[in-house]
Amino acid sequence: MSGFVRQARSIGGGNMTDAVMNGFAPDSVAVYRELVAQFAVCDRWFASVPSSTQPNRLFVHSGTSGGATSNNPEARAALIRVLFLFLGWAAKPSTRWEKSFSLTLQCLIGRCARSIMHPCETDATWQYPRDIYAVARLAEPWDQKVDWAHRRLLAKGYPQRTIFDNVHDAGLSFGIYFQDVPAVLFYRNLRKLKYILNFHPFHNAFRDHASRGSLPNYAVIEQHYMDSKDHPANDDHPSHDVYQGQMFVKEIYETLRASPQWNETLMVLTYDEHGGFFDHVPTPVDGVPSPDDIVGPPPYNFTFNRLGVRVPAILISPWIDKGTVMHGPNGSPTPTSQFEHSSIPATVKKLFNLPQDFLTKRDAWAGTFEGVVQTRTEPRTDCPEQLPTPTRIRQTEANEEAKLSSFQQEIVQLAAVLNGDHQLSSLQERIRERMNVREGTSYMRSAVRRFFEAGMSAKRMGLADDEQIVKMRPSLTTRMTSSPADQDDSP
Repeated sequence: MSGFVRQARSIGGGNMTDAVMNGFAPDSVAVYRELVAQFAVCDRWFASVPSSTQPNRLFVHSGTSGGATSNNPEARAALIRVLFLFLGWAAKPSTRWEKSFSLTLQCLIGRCARSIMHPCETDATWQYPRDIYAVARLAEPWDQKVDWAHRRLLAKGYPQRTIFDNVHDAGLSFGIYFQDVPAVLFYRNLRKLKYILNFHPFHNAFRDHASRGSLPNYAVIEQHYMDSKDHPANDDHPSHDVYQGQMFVKEIYETLRASPQWNETLMVLTYDEHGGFFDHVPTPVDGVPSPDDIVGPPPYNFTFNRLGVRVPAILISPWIDKGTVMHGPNGSPTPTSQFEHSSIPATVKKLFNLPQDFLTKRDAWAGTFEGVVQTRTEPRTDCPEQLPTPTRIRQTEANEEAKLSSFQQEIVQLAAVLNGDHQLSSLQERIRERMNVREGTSYMRSAVRRFFEAGMSAKRMGLADDEQIVKMRPSLTTRMTSSPADQDDSP
């Protein structure tokens, strides 16, 4: 864990003991305390990757991050990767081309952009020569082009298959209940027209579906990621108020508890990563398989062969005994298997007996938790109908003037893709440098509404094949001039 300490010191400096050793008293998180007492908690559930929010969220639904190791993928490294793929140099780590780099880059960007910007549509494995980071530093004059490369890759979306695809293909139902923007739309496949009716605004649909007993077989509920005054963030992310997160979980639980589908429900509550707090349990490094042999960007060239820090995970169902503690998967399916985010798609596969193969080598390896609902012969009848009301911790209003965090920037960029605005250089610069939470929230709401209205209209009118990706024309007017990014050639 020495790297953890070095990283903390490089950012905060000085003595950070009080910060990293801090935590909430049980009374401050009364909803979570009650759920742990009433149902099951996992004390060895790990993040899938020792990194930030976005890579771990990708593992939850696909068993891989597709090579992503941070919220904002290294755009420069992404561009260099594409150049190497295009030139067929991925297997030649000793190749040096510094002297001709600028000329090569100019040629490839200026003349061959349409050919090199489709890495997600090739079968090439993403690989990185050892000296690629030194080469990348030579790209400084090309920041605008590099930023364009990142936007192109984001616009393409992560190409991997997801558990949603497997559930759908097995003839079962799934639903996404979202608030700001459905972050699962980072997956390219979920932008297909055939899935447009699987997305529901949480506040309009979740309680209604639950009360009518029409919740899908597999449901994912997304939080408010933006902290606004009218809709405070409820994702428990610093500096957001954990009171709001608890109220959100309380609403979900009480809605499910009152539903005619309660006795058929298993609810999983977990966190994408640990948030920087100290943990005495070492991260597992033995026998952890790379999901798909993709290597992360330089300078770390991470091979995805270890897990991240432990995170809370609570399992909730009337089929679970009070006070259950799950210590791990007990050597199944392999002696080194652990509970981690890939355990979710792996367990879904087992619970529904899905006929498809596992998504990756990682979810095939991950421990599954279906056994927690298989120990009783009948469901409990003493599950609380209501959870305690938590105590407010933050006494101030949401700071809507705060700058966007890296993850918030990424989801606003996703909204720009959905809205067809991702090619606008002025908008991208504004997101990175100047946009605040209030502006980001307003833009996202408008963009998401426009995307789904257009998709549903096309669905009703039969204007496109169900396999078609829903794509929008730009809603704004200032286009990036003299740039290959203006050439929208994605399918």
